[in-house]
Amino acid sequence: MVQLKSSSRAQRRSNRRLASVWMLAAPLLAIGAFLAWIMAPMGRLGGLVEIPFWVLAPAFTLGEVAVVHLRFRKNAHSFSMSEVPLIVGLFSTFPLGLIVAQALGSFLAYTLHRKQTMVRVAFNVGQGAIVTSTTIWIFRSLATEANALNYVGWFAALIAVTAGVSIANVLVHLAIRISGGRNTMKEVGEVLTFTLMGAIVNTFLGLIFVMILWTNPSAFWLAVAPPVVLYVAYRAYVSQRLERARLQSLYEASRRLHSAPQIDRAVEIACNEAISMLDAERAEIVLFSEVGSRLAYRTVLTTEATEMTMFPVVLTEGERDIAGELAESPARVLEGLSRYGLSSDYEIKDGVSAPLVGSAGALGYLLVTNRLDDVSTFVDADARLLATLAGHVTVSLENGRLEDSLEELTRLKDQLEQEVKSKDEFVASVSHELRTPLTGIVGLSHELVANREYFEDEEVNDLLVMISEQSSELSNIVEDLLVGARADAGTLVIKPASIDLAKEIQAVVAGHALLGSDGHADVPVTMNANAARADALRFRQIVRNLLTNAARYGGNNVWIETHREAGRVVVLVMDDGRGVPVGQEAAIFEAYQRAHNAVGQPASVGLGLSVARKLARLMGGDLRYRRVNDTSVFELALPLVSQNVVVDKPVSSIV
Repeated sequence: MVQLKSSSRAQRRSNRRLASVWMLAAPLLAIGAFLAWIMAPMGRLGGLVEIPFWVLAPAFTLGEVAVVHLRFRKNAHSFSMSEVPLIVGLFSTFPLGLIVAQALGSFLAYTLHRKQTMVRVAFNVGQGAIVTSTTIWIFRSLATEANALNYVGWFAALIAVTAGVSIANVLVHLAIRISGGRNTMKEVGEVLTFTLMGAIVNTFLGLIFVMILWTNPSAFWLAVAPPVVLYVAYRAYVSQRLERARLQSLYEASRRLHSAPQIDRAVEIACNEAISMLDAERAEIVLFSEVGSRLAYRTVLTTEATEMTMFPVVLTEGERDIAGELAESPARVLEGLSRYGLSSDYEIKDGVSAPLVGSAGALGYLLVTNRLDDVSTFVDADARLLATLAGHVTVSLENGRLEDSLEELTRLKDQLEQEVKSKDEFVASVSHELRTPLTGIVGLSHELVANREYFEDEEVNDLLVMISEQSSELSNIVEDLLVGARADAGTLVIKPASIDLAKEIQAVVAGHALLGSDGHADVPVTMNANAARADALRFRQIVRNLLTNAARYGGNNVWIETHREAGRVVVLVMDDGRGVPVGQEAAIFEAYQRAHNAVGQPASVGLGLSVARKLARLMGGDLRYRRVNDTSVFELALPLVSQNVVVDKPVSSIV
């Protein structure tokens, strides 16, 4: 099954979501600036050590660099150690200075380290300013200079930080919803719980740092070790969590791949699982049609949609070299992605590839690009994971091809058996068809030779007429067989020219077995068109086969009409018989097929109508059957003759 979606549509959808996030980020920046302006007149808590904002700014930068990321499907949630410098700033810095330090430090981390896009930077800086301002306001509402260093100040700091983290989670979730992401309530609750626990622990670490700094400043280094150890513990937990999730995804991918009934479904599953396991934006599989061929089949999935599935592409020389390199190289993190000839309208930041190598050699490659959310890049561990997935994909592809081969073998076996059966039926039908006139010819000839002296001249003439009719019947059967075979082989020569329809139809009718008791043709012919472009010999063969079919299966009355219709000449051969059974209209034009056998008529080989339609189409026309008002109508359409060659003239009727 082949599917292709417009990348421009996906780009427009992405642009709309980007604009939506900007519509959220801009107000956040404005609100953050407004809150900072309101708090500008507020002083710091007196009686404590003052720490300037330019000292706290690097601490905020370090806190945003040392982050831990939680991922849910395509969304990443980050939390950091930034609560530690925030707590210190609550006790030792002017509110405006603390807001500036947080905004400046975070901005440096987002732009220089994480290399986030401007819209992400604007959103994160804006929501950070709002969270910091809210935290300061709650803390200063509850704590005073007198109780800042006792349990009242500690409790105020805990409440303020908890409220700020909750607000941050709400804003992040809102941004995810606006940008098209979806998190379940369970996932939202899990993120909130985890970040609150981390924020509470960070708050206590910050309070310990404050108490040490104000009671024994020389021992401040004792407060540095716990955040470092806690950060390492955070990373270890998240790493183990991610590893378990990837193993689960790998198991699920293997299960789904091996149950996929078709190759195109298998490659879609593989791309989707690669995106999920590696937290990527895009996955691509290219399969070679055969070794050395420039024809390949490309499947591309993104987090937004399936762009194409098993779409045939013809590789240029350069693209074939690159594809060969990716298919023959071990799994690796890619550098210099621009040289891989990927889509020009798709911005590539990073990527990882793995070959698909089967028992017969390279089948293709799996390429994954763009880690989500600008929080990390691909590493060697990702390449090893992708190589494992590629191995499962290869097994699935080879199993699929084996199943396809077995299915094809079974189909060919059934087809061969059907052809053998058809051949046997054909030989039997042809033998019977040939034997009928041949028996008459041989029997009548022997009778004349053996008993000539016993027959009157009139009886001899009757026998000779019968021999002639049977000979013509035999000749017609042989002619149909030869013409059908040559038409199938493409060696039949058609010589179209302007023909006189009345003359050719008269010739067929006069020599056909449908004769009245007076010896004249009992086939009325009404001519309203008298010229067509056709091969005269083949035209007569078509009409003869139609009349023979009417004689075998039609009614008592048979007639012919011609007319012009829609830029063509139409010859109608009609009878008042019972017609073709419903559902068999198409089968009567297939070789060696019969819709029914007429009582008292020999079994037909079933070739006449098939040959007639082939000849009609070779002459630029067509032949079809329809039932109109209890009348069977065979409609032969032929091209018109140019007016400067022959002009049609109505002819009343031929009887």
